[in-house]
Amino acid sequence: MRKLLMCISIFILLNFFCVGCCNDHIGTDYSPSDMPSEIIDSASELITKNGSGEDNLKSNCKLIVLQNDISSKSYVFIDADKNRAELPLIEIIKEIGAQINWQDEMIANIVYDNKKYVLYTNLNSMYEEGNERNLIAPPPGTQNACFKFVQDQYIVGSSSIRYLMEKWGFNINIDFEQFIITIE
Repeated sequence: MRKLLMCISIFILLNFFCVGCCNDHIGTDYSPSDMPSEIIDSASELITKNGSGEDNLKSNCKLIVLQNDISSKSYVFIDADKNRAELPLIEIIKEIGAQINWQDEMIANIVYDNKKYVLYTNLNSMYEEGNERNLIAPPPGTQNACFKFVQDQYIVGSSSIRYLMEKWGFNINIDFEQFIITIE
């Protein structure tokens, strides 16, 4: 029964986004706040549980941002078999000095280096003001792209965050043998 409810919720959620995206092209404004709250609640629960039924997934590596170990307060995971990592976007950008102001549960205004950005966690996208390029889109051909919520943290795949970090002047190094991720 739970799987059926999950499938129905995802179907409704996808249909809602498709209608909203199509409306954007004909001049109608789309707003995530138009979505019924019961759909948002169901989708949030499913995303948080990540389909595994586990609320408290455990980190398996260290995350060091600007020489500060933020592993204890963040979910971080390295999948060495697939050469990828799952990283807490909000915690990372806070640690490097970005200011974040949440409009609602899904949309955040971000200021970094006197530039303004908008993060849409419900659409897995982040844009610099005046620019249409999604700064957290995984590169073409990326398999196993990751966008999810774990323990109230917005988690993105290492391939998705790499472009943003490089644009802001930082490098990401993932040591798949020592299970350490550094951002400098």
